[in-house]
Amino acid sequence: MKKLTYAVLSIAFASTITMCTTKSPKGVDKANLNDSVAPQEDFYEYACGGWMKANPLKPEYSRFGTFDQLGENTREQVKALVTSLDSKNTKKGSAAQQIGDLYALGMDSVRLNKEGATPIMKDIETIKNTKREDIIDIMATMIGVDAFFGTGVDADMMNSNMNTMYWQQGGLGLGDRDYYLENSENTNAIREAYKTYIKTITRLVGYDDAAQQRVVDNVMKIETALAEAAMTREELRDPMASYNPMTIDNIAKQYPNVDLKRYFQKQGLEVDTVIIGQPKSLTAVDNILKNEDIQAIQDYIVAGYISSAANFLSDDFINAKFELSKVISGVQQIQPRWKRALSIPNNMLGE
Repeated sequence: MKKLTYAVLSIAFASTITMCTTKSPKGVDKANLNDSVAPQEDFYEYACGGWMKANPLKPEYSRFGTFDQLGENTREQVKALVTSLDSKNTKKGSAAQQIGDLYALGMDSVRLNKEGATPIMKDIETIKNTKREDIIDIMATMIGVDAFFGTGVDADMMNSNMNTMYWQQGGLGLGDRDYYLENSENTNAIREAYKTYIKTITRLVGYDDAAQQRVVDNVMKIETALAEAAMTREELRDPMASYNPMTIDNIAKQYPNVDLKRYFQKQGLEVDTVIIGQPKSLTAVDNILKNEDIQAIQDYIVAGYISSAANFLSDDFINAKFELSKVISGVQQIQPRWKRALSIPNNMLGE
């Protein structure tokens, strides 16, 4: 038993050192250890204590390791490249022009704060006036709408020589099902912060107090139903449980209210077969689209749309989203504007 324990510790030590130590000719920098602590008492403190002491956690991070330091160094280098661009004198449509303009827009706090919610109001009105039979259309085509589920193309798990379409559970503003279903001090605090966040962002687009509360209630009702149907993290570890191929025609028969054929056609795609990741979740979506009040569905989609846009709008939206992230992650300080602005072209035009 002792031999097995020591073997496991040795493997864990090797992997932890790789994550927590800086570059060294011998592979291990002893300065990153804390050898005043016995490894069998607190292995993490023993392996990483020196690093943590030399690199105290900054308030803009919830964690900080060597890979985070590498990311910081990279951001500084990319910032130097981007700020050196003269997008006004570059060819229109070129990568340099697009990157420079996107970064400049992200840095223009005066313009963003002046515009407020204006850039998204037209889409919000569209969602608010969408009929039940047309909900699938805005889900398929409106940028920023991330409701109910996700789809994407990847290699077929049973035949790597071909790509196929996958359908996955989703639609949770908090990301993880447990935030909706667990009853603990932490998850209760997260749910209350989420409700406050929804009230704030809907107020910023003009909803009165009664409408704000209505949206909160509808969002929590729909997202809790989705969470109850979603697979747990443990269940998602079984790849075959998430491999359920179905033809578009069979999906239409079994889930008639989730018109995936129309959904893909609106995106310009002809899809014959879809790998359904979580059938129970698809059943829940089908029931919601059929039976839930259309006002509730519209409120749910509006809230998710505003949230997806929040980081690109005025400081009021950005700060509201950060207040939610503080409760979830423990981060105490928002990143400086240049880092947030840099993430936009980096994500959209990274290649």
